[in-house]
Amino acid sequence: MLMYGFQPRSPVNVETKSVKIQKVADFLHDMQETLQVARDSICTAQDRAKHYADLKRSPRDFKVDDWVYLRIPNHSKTMRTGKHYKLSTRHCGPFQVIKKLGSLAYELDLQDKSTAHLVFHASWLKLSLHEGDIVGSVEHITHLEDLSLSVPLEPEIVLRTRDKQLRNRSISECLIRWKGRTEGDDSWETVESVKKKFPSYHF
Repeated sequence: MLMYGFQPRSPVNVETKSVKIQKVADFLHDMQETLQVARDSICTAQDRAKHYADLKRSPRDFKVDDWVYLRIPNHSKTMRTGKHYKLSTRHCGPFQVIKKLGSLAYELDLQDKSTAHLVFHASWLKLSLHEGDIVGSVEHITHLEDLSLSVPLEPEIVLRTRDKQLRNRSISECLIRWKGRTEGDDSWETVESVKKKFPSYHF
């Protein structure tokens, strides 16, 4: 005898359930295929980028007694071969490798050891293939320092100020004379950046 208001459960449609399971399985399969295509595309892009990057790379493995050129970074204010970086040579030397430190650091035999640190990264060096070719001597190097160990610049005095008009706003700039630097190292900096980098300095 059935109770009032009680509805018997309808039998489960096995065919409908199997169809739903198959749809879920197909969806998971399609998702796995899409993920694999994405992984393959990423690997292809990485291989392409590595290929073009390797075209600009050259071996940087030197031996003791090798002669190498020392590269001067562009626009560097702490390492250059002349007063005006645009007219300076990009390399100087050659210098002899006297010690290898690890796999990427080399100690050079600089004639004037008071002007620079003697240990340089391999990316700064270039093998000299022809003995006797002089690019630039160490006497021409000014402010030669190891940038990773150099003391940060500190402002000494503000020489001038100016307002520079940009497209949508105006910014204030100041001409800074740096401590321990020459007149050729003076540079225009924004007042905001100077206050941020040197909060203890008062204009």
